[in-house]
Amino acid sequence: ALARLADCHGAGDQSRLWTTYAVLALKACYCQGELYSRAGLRQARFLTERAAADGNIDARAVDALYSVRLGEVENADRQLAELPPDHWRACQARALVYRLRGDRERAIAALDAAADFAPAAARSGVLNTLGNWLCHYRREEEAMDAYMAATEDNPLNAWAWQNVSLLHFDRREIEESRITNQRALGITEFQAARDLAKLLEHPPAA
Repeated sequence: ALARLADCHGAGDQSRLWTTYAVLALKACYCQGELYSRAGLRQARFLTERAAADGNIDARAVDALYSVRLGEVENADRQLAELPPDHWRACQARALVYRLRGDRERAIAALDAAADFAPAAARSGVLNTLGNWLCHYRREEEAMDAYMAATEDNPLNAWAWQNVSLLHFDRREIEESRITNQRALGITEFQAARDLAKLLEHPPAA
């Protein structure tokens, strides 16, 4: 639907418009299962291809993200070799490539660079993702630092607050977990925070 909508708009900066819709499609597909994700990405791919044809660096970086998500890692390598090292979306794509190849340290470093170079509106989300990756690698202290940085950068990032709460819960720091989960719910209602709130009503013994 996003791809069709973008195709109907002909006025203004169409390259930027296609890139914006491509990013939205990427996020939408990420929320679906694997089958829907790949099918959706293939349908929306033409958006980045059109925008990239105009030389739009943002579009080229997003197209590299599409390549990684579709498993076209060698193609992503070629695309990323032509992009500047300080472009935040290119750093995101590089991080994904490293992660797919099992290179944890370079993956974390690249995602950390993406957070450094990201525009203000995107930085908190990148920091939250960095925290998720660090948690996956069992680096909880660093993950907490990333999540807290995400909340400081954007106090309305409900998902970062909830991730802070989950780390407190894992440490059996129940009161801190309850407070930070309530911060998340105070921003927006979502299932993960509601489920944690129920657990916190009858927390496990320390």
